[in-house]
Amino acid sequence: MARIRVIDEALRATGMDDRGVLDATLVVSYFNFVNRMVLELDVELEEDAGGYRYD
Repeated sequence: MARIRVIDEALRATGMDDRGVLDATLVVSYFNFVNRMVLELDVELEEDAGGYRYD
């Protein structure tokens, strides 16, 4: 519990509120889940994915 408290305090020191902490937790959890699925299914990455375009 002490480790969680330290992380929570660090996030709140940056100005995050409850919603910000929840959003960050959900995003990190989703990427963790997807990465585990990709590794387990042995998915091969595209040679040239092209990256993202931010307009």
